[in-house]
Amino acid sequence: MTLGPDGNLWFTENSAKKIGKITPTGTITEYTIPPNGGNIFPESITVGPDGALWFTTGSELGRITTSGSLTTLPAEASLLGMYAIVTGSDGNLYYSGGPNGTGYIVQQNPSGPYTRFSAPAFPGSPGGTLPDTYGLAVGADHGIWFTNIGFGTGYLGRMSTSGAFASYAMPSTVTNSVTYDIISNPADGALYFLASNPNTTNATYLVRSTTAGVMNVVTGAGGPYFDFESNLIVGPDGNVWSSTPYAVYSQPTNGGTACLIGQGSGPIRALTTGSDGNVWFLEPSNNLVGRFNIPPAPLLRRTRHGST
Repeated sequence: MTLGPDGNLWFTENSAKKIGKITPTGTITEYTIPPNGGNIFPESITVGPDGALWFTTGSELGRITTSGSLTTLPAEASLLGMYAIVTGSDGNLYYSGGPNGTGYIVQQNPSGPYTRFSAPAFPGSPGGTLPDTYGLAVGADHGIWFTNIGFGTGYLGRMSTSGAFASYAMPSTVTNSVTYDIISNPADGALYFLASNPNTTNATYLVRSTTAGVMNVVTGAGGPYFDFESNLIVGPDGNVWSSTPYAVYSQPTNGGTACLIGQGSGPIRALTTGSDGNVWFLEPSNNLVGRFNIPPAPLLRRTRHGST
């Protein structure tokens, strides 16, 4: 989900193969993605440099204007999956993807041409295994930072807009973790990402990294549990908010105790701050769009709008 330049929230509907739009008052409009013979399962969506909404699918890149004109174009042919998409500081779009062990980042010019960059193996990767590029974030240093959904590599990655890669070792606590969503926090210029060790019960972490690659674990094992669909935003309280299965937490960046914001009746995904200042989210399993109302008082209230 992302906030569009029209003040509405735009989101992907993976199983329905649609792009949705919801106004601040809760009116939902849906746009069906043409099949084109491809593997169409929309995943990530962002505002492009041209003011349109760009989104990834299993095999194509999509674009929809705020007036609802939708087009698709073939993605880089080697990709068997497409995940995150962001707009870089250079006016290009960047998206991640690739079959297991051969992760790519693709630089997409809004006018059509693209360049594929293959992420190199991180130092010490077993057998030279290449990272499975997943989450993307544009850092305060204008680099494209990426996480790795492959197991046990122990590094966070960065790519410059010219395609130069660098890797940074994660703290020993999370060396054997897979990493998921990543964001850049304008307040401190740092990056925050999710790490989880799938072989250890309840070993999930929020990690902070400077753009120099200096990291510390913000939350340790026993805190909120994350999965590969969990996402992060900077919340209205200045903390890092995280979606987890069935709940949303506000985590102080100084490592204090996470505060439970609210719970859902299904997995909560795609946290996004709307033009109304409230925090919106998806409950895909219940076909719902939800909203945390942000009042002046400390208490937060959750409401839902009708099925999508």
